[in-house]
Amino acid sequence: MVVILGYLVLFAFILNPQWADKVAKFFGIESGAALITYISIALLSLISIVLYVKQKNQNESITKIIRHIGIKDAKKC
Repeated sequence: MVVILGYLVLFAFILNPQWADKVAKFFGIESGAALITYISIALLSLISIVLYVKQKNQNESITKIIRHIGIKDAKKC
């Protein structure tokens, strides 16, 4: 949800560069283009972290399933 909101803000800033300039000046950043770049980098970093956590959880789930199947097969033999 945060990522979608972030991209909507970026889209608004791209359509209205004056808004980006005003917000950038408020935060002490020289230009709206720099602000858009900073927000983009932050959003891409957030997406990378979320995907890493999802992949790690999926790997743990797969390991549990395979371990369970291996133990079950070992008991049959």
